[in-house]
Amino acid sequence: VLLETREKIWRALFAFDKEQLAWMLPQGSSAIGPGENWAEKFSGHEKLLKELEDFPKSGGKLVDLKFPRTEVQSFGSVVILYTEFEWELEVGGKRTRQHGFATEIFHKSKGRWTNPGWHLEIMPGPKN
Repeated sequence: VLLETREKIWRALFAFDKEQLAWMLPQGSSAIGPGENWAEKFSGHEKLLKELEDFPKSGGKLVDLKFPRTEVQSFGSVVILYTEFEWELEVGGKRTRQHGFATEIFHKSKGRWTNPGWHLEIMPGPKN
């Protein structure tokens, strides 16, 4: 169930599905994303929502998403996933395939998994 929820969350993030994100990203959520500038990598809850909203508004969409490898650590109601991901994005009619790694934090609250934080890194070049 958690891995299915994780995929739903990623898809909701790219689509900026407000209804799903309302319960998936609790207040206080934060993330560290890819980028050149360390100061820009850190996103608190409000900045994160703004960044997520910008992707589909700019015509971006998720075409394909895969998780070839995931390691799981469980600590009661908190689970940490160490994930290898691959995605294909389309922006302005141009498709780009990327791969990378993520450390994701999940918390089970009121019978549902939420995703209050993650660290994402995109690897340069093609996947070997």
